[in-house]
Amino acid sequence: MEEQILSMLIKMDKRLDQMDERFNRIEVRLDQMDERFDRIEVRLDQMDKRFDQIEERLDQIEERLDGIDDRLDGMDERFDQMDGRLDQMDGRLDQMDDRLDQMDSKLSHVEHDLGELKHRVEDMDKTMQRIELTQSEDILMLLQTNKRNVEVETRYINNKLSDLDKRVFQLEQASGD
Repeated sequence: MEEQILSMLIKMDKRLDQMDERFNRIEVRLDQMDERFDRIEVRLDQMDKRFDQIEERLDQIEERLDGIDDRLDGMDERFDQMDGRLDQMDGRLDQMDDRLDQMDSKLSHVEHDLGELKHRVEDMDKTMQRIELTQSEDILMLLQTNKRNVEVETRYINNKLSDLDKRVFQLEQASGD
């Protein structure tokens, strides 16, 4: 009887360890995404500086070359194109922010579920200690019921983690484009 209980506790401990490992992988991926965003921001800052330099040069050219209206019209079109591209990039960054917010919300939900699972395991441990002192048949029935509950919740959390992994992968794919 005690061997069965010990075996079940070992299995639950292994499952919790696996969940911890998955959370660690998710945290590493999120850190990598943060690094990518930092690099994107640095590049955007560099682009802003370049645009400032280009604008200064255009002002100089305008002052010196008032007679070349055709060339200035061409440059205006190019700036409009650059503006459009920047708007597209801004839109993509907004989408990435929204996805990160969604992922953060889902991760909070998973953390909440994991906390509930931890409390249930603690409650189950307390119940097992009390039952060990009373009746052994009741222990087996209660453990089987609790095991089923834990397995259902574990499957639920694993599904959530898989969904979260997929979303992180999709976000990485989107940010890689």
